[in-house]
Amino acid sequence: MASNNNDKEKNKYQSPLTQRYASEEMAYNFSERKRIITWRKLWIWLAKAQQVRDSYILPAPAVNNLVGR
Repeated sequence: MASNNNDKEKNKYQSPLTQRYASEEMAYNFSERKRIITWRKLWIWLAKAQQVRDSYILPAPAVNNLVGR
């Protein structure tokens, strides 16, 4: 039960102002989970772009492993 409550907290930005004034969608946009997902997508896009330009740091199997997660 505690784990489920913790997951809900990560889906919503925690602030007194958020609780009063922000919509559910806006609170999610600034949540910890959204921040982590966005950064992960950014790193995957960067790795793919580096592969296309042949200036990649990660080998192809490592990039595919990132995408597969």
